[in-house]
Amino acid sequence: MKPIILLMRTLGILLLLSGIVFICYTYYKAVPFINDPKANLQLSRIDFSDTLTANQAKAIRASLAEIEGVQHAFVNPDAGTLVYSHYPAVVSAEKVHAQLSAAVPQPMERHRVDAAALASGCPVTGEKGIMRRMTNFWLNIFRNPNAL
Repeated sequence: MKPIILLMRTLGILLLLSGIVFICYTYYKAVPFINDPKANLQLSRIDFSDTLTANQAKAIRASLAEIEGVQHAFVNPDAGTLVYSHYPAVVSAEKVHAQLSAAVPQPMERHRVDAAALASGCPVTGEKGIMRRMTNFWLNIFRNPNAL
């Protein structure tokens, strides 16, 4: 391989890596709420034993709006499910379930993920997740530069 091509590849890789480091540094310095307890949202789900009417769904959403730490809620009346986001540092899923059970007369149960789903890992960062595949793609390019 000619020395000029090797030099250009090396400079290109160094420039790319420097750009990545600069972007990461800028991002983490620019985000002031990293240590904020409200920076992390968690999704939780509650299943109702019956389908819900539109009025019951409105009552459930109204009851959730009164609970501090709950951000968004989606009620699917046909499936009888409620998915909501909350700040775990402010309110736990158990407390939300208890407060909602006291406010709404519908029989409900917290959805708990089974062992098989927990073992499969995160769909984004798990074994077959998109982040793992992208990382392996880039590592393969740097390990085998002739693959391009």
